[in-house]
Amino acid sequence: MQHFNDGNDMTCDVLLIDTLSTLRVARGLISPAPVVAQMTGFLEQAEISYEILFAIPQDDGSIDLLQENQVVSNRFDTVLKEMAPRTVVFYHDPELVHLMFAVYREVRKIIPDALLCAGGILSSALPHYYLEKGFDYIIGQDVYQSLISIIQHIKEAKMPDRGLFSISQPHQDLDYFPFIAQKYFTAIKPQWGFPDGHIERFGLITGSAGCTSGCVHCPNSSYWGTTWRPMSAARIFNEIKFQHELLKVDTFYFGDINFLPNAAIQNDVIIPHPKAIERITQLDKLLDEHEYAAKFISTIRPDTISSMADYLPEVLDIFLRRFAACFLGIESFSEEVLAGLKTPITKKIIRRAVKLLEQQGIIIVASFLVGSPWETYETLRETEQFILNELPPSAIPLLNIMTPFPGTRFYDSLKSKGLLLERDVGLFNGQRLVFKHPVFKEEELEIRIQEFYYQFFRERYSG
Repeated sequence: MQHFNDGNDMTCDVLLIDTLSTLRVARGLISPAPVVAQMTGFLEQAEISYEILFAIPQDDGSIDLLQENQVVSNRFDTVLKEMAPRTVVFYHDPELVHLMFAVYREVRKIIPDALLCAGGILSSALPHYYLEKGFDYIIGQDVYQSLISIIQHIKEAKMPDRGLFSISQPHQDLDYFPFIAQKYFTAIKPQWGFPDGHIERFGLITGSAGCTSGCVHCPNSSYWGTTWRPMSAARIFNEIKFQHELLKVDTFYFGDINFLPNAAIQNDVIIPHPKAIERITQLDKLLDEHEYAAKFISTIRPDTISSMADYLPEVLDIFLRRFAACFLGIESFSEEVLAGLKTPITKKIIRRAVKLLEQQGIIIVASFLVGSPWETYETLRETEQFILNELPPSAIPLLNIMTPFPGTRFYDSLKSKGLLLERDVGLFNGQRLVFKHPVFKEEELEIRIQEFYYQFFRERYSG
């Protein structure tokens, strides 16, 4: 296990803190943020000294650490004081906002003189909220270039005024990205733990940024943009080779919003973006030529899979051969809700995509949005019955309450109509109903989801 106190001055320029889900770690799901992993490569490239901590907040207010995939208690205070970082950087996804704030409060108490920076979807949308909470700087887009620039300013004692610090994206692709630092993987080994005891370890790849879909409720496309900026097949292959040799893994998690984003063509037929088709084809060829049996985990839409079956069967074949698991954005199994969300996805498309993945043994992490303005007791029951009766036995459902994340058009619409129930950003985590719903009461959906999870896992894993 890594030990931090070796008797030397461990002051570092930057401490990256990645907040992990308490529940997921307890279940063996160690899924760190790919953005934080990528930050290590940029810091190393800029020759900025840094350390990394993986923090796990507990219900009693204490903060545990994850060191070499082992949970360590009662060391958070000591390690922070040993490292004595000049600047602490927090990056978090919206669903972990409440956990991140719990870690932040402890950091501020333990090392009050450090400069604290926040980066991510919510902080960029509502920088004033984070500043009021005591953060010194909000790191805007481009998050990587902005991070390096602000740290260099701080090191040179040319600190900018407190507030949002943002530098725009200078490139149209991600080939200029440095590899994730080797040092990162000495601190953590990303993995999924399964109910049968199997542990699947994987590497991390930042394969693209942006998503062409631009859904009104999606905080990712609001933050990263609707222009898809890919990393080329050759660049991806080189990092796969590096991480394969370093970690001895054959599975790689792509932190893309959408691995194969859609692009509209003639007659309203939806197929993947031409550059995405070219990339997966070239990457498959490179892996075959070098005899790498690499498998992927990433996100894709059901309509993309269904459309490829009709118009690009050769590309679908590559996808099905290369993917070990995928996050499938189903959203709902109600035609009424899907129509309200203005998505081309239908029940028929969902069933077809699920069947194609199931036939190839690809694990489906099925993502659903519960509680959209079009949700009723009947539509929610449709979705629940689909999960119970039609998802394959290996599938894992994720039910998130539709949340008007700051920065999205959905948030702006509800705010303009006076329908927001909460102002505390810490509650905008996908687990609470934070707007006035035409059918459901404030805590009703949260209770309903927990009861459904209990039923699902009892039926699937009771023996």
